[in-house]
Amino acid sequence: MPHPGGDRPWPVPRPPPRHFFDLLAQGETLALERLAGLADTCGLTARALADYLPRPGCQAYPSYAARLALGAEPTDVVIALTANFAAWGGCCATVEAAMRAHYDFPDAARAFFGFFAEPAPAVGERAHAAVQHGLDTGQARPAEAHRYGRLLQAYELMFWNSVAD
Repeated sequence: MPHPGGDRPWPVPRPPPRHFFDLLAQGETLALERLAGLADTCGLTARALADYLPRPGCQAYPSYAARLALGAEPTDVVIALTANFAAWGGCCATVEAAMRAHYDFPDAARAFFGFFAEPAPAVGERAHAAVQHGLDTGQARPAEAHRYGRLLQAYELMFWNSVAD
């Protein structure tokens, strides 16, 4: 059946995994904005930030996440990331509390960590919808999701160990 507006096709509904990843992208934008307060408090200039050389161990997690985004079944990635978020949120809560209690960092400097330390019900809801979609369509592969989650967790530990060095 042709679209009432002419030759255009009917809109294709966006699958639930896409809604999940769209929300994550929006969150990453908000998180990046919150890093400015930390940089300011630490006295980092725009030049110092531009000249910063990333620690290799801190790049493994985002590199692997990008690899999954490019080639893995989206539902499996949703499962793996969602499982990892609890650990990430816990680490961010610990860092935020220490920055407040031991170093008296102002709210703006702690905002990035506080953002990830807070529960995100919308992320959970979208993850649930994405996983249910994967189960309903047979696209979910729990063994792969487990493998991805295990590696994400290991790369996150590598991140924190690299930060501590």
